[in-house]
Amino acid sequence: HLMQEMPIGLAMVDGQGRFYFRNRRFAAYFGYDDGEMATLEQWWTAIYPEPAYRQQVQATWAQAVARAAQGGGDIEAREYRTRAKDGSERVMAIGGLVFGNHFLATFQDRTEQQVQSELLRRLAYMDGLTDVANRRHFDQTLEAEWRRCRRSHQPLALILLDIDHFKQFNDRYGHQAGDECLRRVAAALRSGLSRSHDLVAR
Repeated sequence: HLMQEMPIGLAMVDGQGRFYFRNRRFAAYFGYDDGEMATLEQWWTAIYPEPAYRQQVQATWAQAVARAAQGGGDIEAREYRTRAKDGSERVMAIGGLVFGNHFLATFQDRTEQQVQSELLRRLAYMDGLTDVANRRHFDQTLEAEWRRCRRSHQPLALILLDIDHFKQFNDRYGHQAGDECLRRVAAALRSGLSRSHDLVAR
């Protein structure tokens, strides 16, 4: 009863790769009933539909289980991209416990946490109006690029630009039109970048 009511997903798998226990939270996360997901092989195929990623996850999990079997039994939790029966994707921290040739897997949904982290990162480093880097992002990137160019004896180019007569444009057409102008200029500059380390900032 306690395992059924746990606020994290739980699943137990035997030595032949068969599921023999799954709690309610696990079913809520993934949407499969016992008959649909009887074996670990079915799990790999359904939850990780991309073959290359599935192989990577299987190798990582096998290594984690082997380390746990040799050590104290704890499977170190790692984050994985999973897909539920309804097609929704979640980022799950999956870990667990090895006992004999069985294991208990634990599942904690980190999707919301990751979304919030990305939102905080955008708030901290992106300009809200134009969706290009803000001053903080620019300062950090300039410092890093300056050091990189000094080490490699490469030149560094920096272009500073203004929009001509922007105050008059704002006064004549209004601030909403001025904001749209800034967005279009930023998008035009961003579309002209050709290398991953090029940066447009406001």
